[in-house]
Formats: sequence, C-alpha cells, structure tokens
Amino acid sequence: MVIIYMNKNVESLLRFDGIRLFKLLEMVYYALISFFVTLLVANILEDDNYMPYIFKNYDYEKASIGKLLLDIIIDLSFLCVFLYYLKKLLSCIPFVLSRANKAYKSSMKGEVMVGIGLGTGIILYTSLFTVKDKLKVLDEKLKRVM
Repeated sequence: MVIIYMNKNVESLLRFDGIRLFKLLEMVYYALISFFVTLLVANILEDDNYMPYIFKNYDYEKASIGKLLLDIIIDLSFLCVFLYYLKKLLSCIPFVLSRANKAYKSSMKGEVMVGIGLGTGIILYTSLFTVKDKLKVLDEKLKRVM
C-alpha cells in the first residue's frame, strides 16, 4: 500500500504535461508582476519625503529598543496590509495564457501566492534597507541586554 502511494507521488513529481507547464508559467507571470509592483512601492516607501511615518531612516544605534521595536511593528504591519492588497489586486488580473489550454484552471493550487511570494520576497529582502537595518540593530541590542 505504501509503495503504491510512493509510486504515485514520484509519478506526480516527474510528470510534465500541459497543466504542469501552465502552472509554472502562471507562477512566473505573477512573480514578474508582483516583482515590478513591489519594486515601485518599495522605492516610494524608502523615500522619507513620501512616507515619513513608515520605514523611517534615522540613526538606529542611538534609538532605544522600544523605539526600534515600535518602528519594526509599524513597518511589518504595513507590509502585511500591502501583501494582502497585492494578492487581491493580482487576483483581479487574469493569467493571460489561461485561454490557450481549456483544461487548465487558473490558480487552483495557489500559483498566484507562490508567484507573489517570490516576486515580493526578492524585492522586500534586498531593497527595504530600513527594515533590515532596524532588525540588525535591534538584534544586537537584545543580545547585549541578555
């Protein structure tokens, strides 16, 4: 019984058909869209002239643990709201190739979310220096306290 189950999983892993191709294409499609949208938003967020209350840039070393923690909570809260609405927005944008394969049902297994995760993750990790720098300083301060 276990061998039959494993064989089906291996078969599913190795299968490459039209449906698998369209799943991969859809993930790439949404990764690219979310990449460019997030890049635009991240550049706006990092500019203190446009967004003075989130993703603030200051001397983090001189800030208290409480101030750093509050700023990180604000930044992460905004990112959660952004990701929520980005998913909503991208769910309104149809996969352009979906009509090319009648058997393919768009985003049945969460391909939109995989694409968004990859597309936004790259930008958020590499371009939002304020969040990374605050986290680094907070971590160092907490280690000194402990």
